[in-house]
Amino acid sequence: MSSQRISELLHTITEEDRSKFYTDWIKYRGEREYLALDITSISSWSHLNVCMLMGEQSGLPVFQTVYSGSLKDVSTFKTTLKQATCYIQGKPLFSNG
Repeated sequence: MSSQRISELLHTITEEDRSKFYTDWIKYRGEREYLALDITSISSWSHLNVCMLMGEQSGLPVFQTVYSGSLKDVSTFKTTLKQATCYIQGKPLFSNG
């Protein structure tokens, strides 16, 4: 698929679709491994920083959010936990940061 086609496809995904995907994907990965929150800096071309919830062993991302500014402070961690909590169904969550 071309970059333009991928962008067009991504624009068709609704917030409800995204929420359903995260819920199902986190449940699937969470049944197989612990989930870890990585709040270390991830290099990108953007001026935003990416914070990801990942499978501890697989390293597969299951949830992500973006922030401008530092990802090392406690308020960022708490905000991300609140965002991800609605998707996590009773799985332990550990911080790597």
